[in-house]
Amino acid sequence: MSYLPKLFSTGAIRKTPDRVITKIADEVEFFSEKTSIVEAGAGLGEITNAIQQKNISGKKLNYYAFEIDEDSCDHLKENFPSLNVLKESIFNFEDVLPPFSKLDYFISSIPLSFYKNELITEFLEKVKLHLKDDGKIIILFTAAWLMPVLKKVLPNSQTEGFLTFPPYFIFVYNHNENIKN
Repeated sequence: MSYLPKLFSTGAIRKTPDRVITKIADEVEFFSEKTSIVEAGAGLGEITNAIQQKNISGKKLNYYAFEIDEDSCDHLKENFPSLNVLKESIFNFEDVLPPFSKLDYFISSIPLSFYKNELITEFLEKVKLHLKDDGKIIILFTAAWLMPVLKKVLPNSQTEGFLTFPPYFIFVYNHNENIKN
């Protein structure tokens, strides 16, 4: 697949490197009988696949894959029949999830750098409200200038960089570590 024709809707210029995908999947644990995951910008399911492959015990997943690209949605539906594939903007996630639902993981690879800091801040504050106490927000991004706004909204987070082209960063927020403080 050529990524460039859809650059301004997906924000991707290439396939996410395997080691970045592996690092994201390593953040996901299946402690409970039913794990709730929202993936924003699921694309062709590269991260989705890595997470599902990790679920060797076959525990139930409430997996919501948000994607705005029609072709990618069709691909996800065909290749991952157990997913709840939603051709919706992730900014509307509250309207789509079941009422009062709490998430174990919120994984985002959408191009946040396309949006104003105020919108990013408001959006991430809403996401935090939908996390379980031990939930995590995992954000994949390539725009280093996003770090100050992410650190402000999601304090005490860990960031890891990958020297690739473009450079990739993974930002991990552990809700449990922040509600204690």
